Amino acid sequence: MLAAVIVLAAALGEALGRLPADAATAAALGEPPRRPWRRFLDALARSVAVLTTAVTAMVATGGAPAAAVVTALLPLAAAPITAAPLLGAPLRLGLLAWCAVRLLDVTTPLAAATGLVTGLGVWAALGPRRIGATLRQTGRDTVSVLAATPIVVPACVPLLVGLTLAPWELLRRCHHPLLPPPAPPADPTGALSIVYLDGVGKTWRPPTRVARELIAELRTAAPDARFVTDVLPYSPLQAPLTDRPGSGRAWRWLRRRAFGMLVGRNILQTVVVSDARYRDAFGAALAGAIAAALDRAGHRPGDRVALVGYSGAAVVGVAAADALAATLGGPVVVVSIGGYLDGRVLPRSAVVHHLAGADDRIELLGRAMFPARWRVTRNSAWNRAVRDGRVVLHRVTGSRHIGPSGYLSGAPGGPDGASHLRRTAGLAAGALKLDQ
Repeated sequence: MLAAVIVLAAALGEALGRLPADAATAAALGEPPRRPWRRFLDALARSVAVLTTAVTAMVATGGAPAAAVVTALLPLAAAPITAAPLLGAPLRLGLLAWCAVRLLDVTTPLAAATGLVTGLGVWAALGPRRIGATLRQTGRDTVSVLAATPIVVPACVPLLVGLTLAPWELLRRCHHPLLPPPAPPADPTGALSIVYLDGVGKTWRPPTRVARELIAELRTAAPDARFVTDVLPYSPLQAPLTDRPGSGRAWRWLRRRAFGMLVGRNILQTVVVSDARYRDAFGAALAGAIAAALDRAGHRPGDRVALVGYSGAAVVGVAAADALAATLGGPVVVVSIGGYLDGRVLPRSAVVHHLAGADDRIELLGRAMFPARWRVTRNSAWNRAVRDGRVVLHRVTGSRHIGPSGYLSGAPGGPDGASHLRRTAGLAAGALKLDQ
């Protein structure tokens, strides 16, 4: 009886750890939405089948008592934390290594290997998964986590809790279709629609003051363009935190007294996008919201679309570009202003113009964390895209991420006396002209 309870606890933890990623993968592939409880029961049944088969194989091969083998798998009950983006793959690897060490204390190496191979076989048979892609993602995420260790460790407990909870909003969005039906291809009209996605301080639908000032500068360079500013880039549900039933009052209190908590929540959503398990679904959800906003603004088939994203919004904008291009049936251009892009997956149907200053420490952190951005990884997706012209780098001299010298600051920032904001807007407008 105790062995059955332990197997169920381990399977329950493992199923909860995989649930958001499985839902995101299914939604990104266009599978019909399913009720949450049915998806959970399927994941639980699969975990029970895998663990039961592996335990049976180890007991039969090694002659160890079933209770001792099952108890060694108990760390898997903590597997819900593996839903955390970026940290999830290294955490899952750590839990499995912990289980392996415990198993070697109660059974033989041959029995442990037999159980591992048998479990993997059942896992693959019950649902096709790309083992090689999973291993590569685990390796990349582990390197990224190690690179960020000096920042992650001091705040590891609240960060781990926040990351574990971060994908669950996307899970709620995956219960419904992510994208509208794709529009048929249309002849280019020459018109331009610019969608501005604001930085991680964006917590409500109306444009912020900085957004209004940037759009005013862009409107000078592109007077005939159509502007869209009412998209919430960090919410797959497109629901402002402060207006949500139940939790809205708490978020409003935090906005007045601890605004950094809302900013931190939005930053965690950009980490969700950086995880390969969630990227496609999050991008499709955001692309659906952008397509709806463009339709409200009068966008017509054949109009060019530019996504201008500042800081974390550039991360989610890059993730949404391909899905948006497929939905609209036309080209999409992405302009990243100081975005801390991971560089692992880039749009296939869009050019990314990346504006960054040498003194931008936040963008430099993105370069340091993600191996795809390192110069030594010459064959990474990012470096290949730079060589092929799919990523165009623009240096913003003298500008930083935020503050008086920030990209969107109104303070003078150059020898000509122009503000940082005007120089950034001029570079963004020039990038858009390059792709006409």
